[in-house]
Amino acid sequence: MIIKRIVFFTALLGACLPALPCAAALKVYYLRHAQSGGNVARDWAEIPADKRPAYVGHRASFSPLGEQQAAFVAAKLAGHSFDFIAVSPLWRTHHTILGLLQERNAVAEIWPELIEFGVQNGDQSLIATANLPAPSPEVLSGGPAILLSEKEKPHFRFRPDGLTEPKIDRPGAQGAADLTFILNRVITRVRTEFGGTDKSILLVGHGTAGRFFLQLLTGDEETTKLPFQNIGLWMAEQQPDGSFKLVLANDQPVASR
Repeated sequence: MIIKRIVFFTALLGACLPALPCAAALKVYYLRHAQSGGNVARDWAEIPADKRPAYVGHRASFSPLGEQQAAFVAAKLAGHSFDFIAVSPLWRTHHTILGLLQERNAVAEIWPELIEFGVQNGDQSLIATANLPAPSPEVLSGGPAILLSEKEKPHFRFRPDGLTEPKIDRPGAQGAADLTFILNRVITRVRTEFGGTDKSILLVGHGTAGRFFLQLLTGDEETTKLPFQNIGLWMAEQQPDGSFKLVLANDQPVASR
């Protein structure tokens, strides 16, 4: 009788295993902002300035497509539950996620280190390389104050150490050192505050900065060379050894390699 019971429960367990979830692990989602006027400036380069729509070239405005994308974010993320949301300090990220925050009566935290950077911000080929100089003393506090409109204030909060944008306007290796520093600040904060848990967190940021962040977090330089689509969702999952594996890129599963 005892042997029969053991066989029965073993068979029952085996039948249930396929339905059991995998071991819980931290999931770091990354969402690029909706299309801004700055994203379409090249499309209008041949059109005289006085013939262009007002949004063209303005990073604190959405294009018509961007308006649609921002309005769609809440529905797109309806199947996801996030334990924490952090955003870049810039208008286009706030207003990409604002509709979801309003719908869920939620608050996102502003992380200045999620800010975007471009070709003028140091030699990006040197990011995370050896022998970089120390970061600039004013990299965390030398930028402009981060301001919120009355519409934004109920749904965003500041960190006590995050009231200004980073100052990332240094050229060459010094600029690369500053960018490496702020990228690693994000990774360290993610690991310190959420590593080893089963939480899901959402970072709302930008294309270039997002690519470098996920490269440093996962080491997956091949996949992160893909263009970061506006409102494209990426996700990296923490592995048992503490590393992170990229499993979602622009809403699509990443093939195992």
